[in-house]
Amino acid sequence: MPPKLKEIFLPVRDEEHWKEVTSHSNRRVTLVDLFYPWFGRCDALDEAFRGLYMTLEDPDKKIQYLHADLSKVPVFPEAEQPKPTAKPRFLIYLNGEKKEDISGANYSLMKDKILALVDTLGDVS
Repeated sequence: MPPKLKEIFLPVRDEEHWKEVTSHSNRRVTLVDLFYPWFGRCDALDEAFRGLYMTLEDPDKKIQYLHADLSKVPVFPEAEQPKPTAKPRFLIYLNGEKKEDISGANYSLMKDKILALVDTLGDVS
């Protein structure tokens, strides 16, 4: 039996976890897949993101992948809460700042944005 792969796609547990993920103290590039439960998260890109993760040196110190159920985690203020849609939406954060808001499953664009931000991290040992 092959070894079990490390789980790198983690759920945002609650509002407190969301605040932690988007705080200035989080020094990793963070990609967040936003979804509503009736559409589900965008898992079509999981293998591509896993491959990207595996190419990085010390990936746990540089990048994290999360998914947030918008019906449970208040990612946006109520007035800005997006309307439910089947189109995937991803946010990219670094140091508590939202760097990108990407609509659609455009892996090539997300990969370029992620790698550009990872390059700004320098030595994270």
